[in-house]
Amino acid sequence: MTFRSWILILVLFSISCTGTKVLPSEYTKPRIAFGSSGGIANLTTEYHLLDNGALFVKKDDAFESLRKVDLQRTSQIFSNIDFLGLKSAALKDPGNMTQYLRIISDESTHEIAWGGNQKEVSKEITIFYQTLMDLVNQ
Repeated sequence: MTFRSWILILVLFSISCTGTKVLPSEYTKPRIAFGSSGGIANLTTEYHLLDNGALFVKKDDAFESLRKVDLQRTSQIFSNIDFLGLKSAALKDPGNMTQYLRIISDESTHEIAWGGNQKEVSKEITIFYQTLMDLVNQ
């Protein structure tokens, strides 16, 4: 085989091995949107963790891939949603600086928002949110 043939085979192989990235807006499986909004500039910083481990940041209306989270850790995070009862947590207390979790599946979307200081935020929600933010900061 010639050198050119080897190069062509390598290029075709590498192209066939790269998967297409599905954006959170097109993703139909479970995902978590989380972030913060408000302040003087009324800025929103939003992240999305898909159940396949893909982690994105939303800038304006576009998504940018941050990294791939270990699947074992991702699975544990999604299991904790049910274990902690987050799909039924009733907390809607936005404020000047609001933090939020949005749990999205094909059947439903459930949002938890806090920052208005009118309602107490459970330790479980705070730790879960911080766990997600730690993924972003790694």
